[in-house]
Amino acid sequence: MRSAGALSIFHSEISPSRRRHPEGIGPQDASCIFKRPAINNRGLTFIDMMIASLLLGLFSMIAVPQFQSALTHTRLNEASTELITALQYAADTTVTLQRPFALFSDAAGNWFKVVDYRYRNDPASHHDSNPPVAGYGVVLNPADKKWYFKDFDESDDAERVQMTAAANICFYPDGHSSESDHAFVLSCGDQQRTIRVNGATGRITVE
Repeated sequence: MRSAGALSIFHSEISPSRRRHPEGIGPQDASCIFKRPAINNRGLTFIDMMIASLLLGLFSMIAVPQFQSALTHTRLNEASTELITALQYAADTTVTLQRPFALFSDAAGNWFKVVDYRYRNDPASHHDSNPPVAGYGVVLNPADKKWYFKDFDESDDAERVQMTAAANICFYPDGHSSESDHAFVLSCGDQQRTIRVNGATGRITVE
């Protein structure tokens, strides 16, 4: 029969609160391992916000001008390509059909158009002609099946593009044009393109 002292020792050996982990860590000690770290919930300070605002301002100073310059470059290139394509179409159609075609432009109105030269003063349409023409000889653009008239002021892809120098040029079946030299100048912001047509050869270049 066990004595009171023996029983006390026996209970202390099997008591869960005092039972030790094989590695020497008890249940109460192990709980500290899984304790969540303290989280700083103080939020952004005034200094944090000032630093963020400063960084955002610096980014805007660098990125915005570069974006605007790239957009201007793209718009000007697209407008120049359209004008060059129109000039080339007039020259090629002249040689193909062996009759004069022209490109008329107006700097004040900021537009250009391709016309069948024989109908240039005729307000009537001639849809049975080759190519079909609207009033005053404006030809049908074979690319988009619309009349070959471009108004930069009414075009979203040519916003802020301005024709600052314009010319009226007529091409003839032998390849030459009506004048010795022609120059069209397109500008957008601080950038510009100059499209030149050699009167003797009809060759088109861009600067």
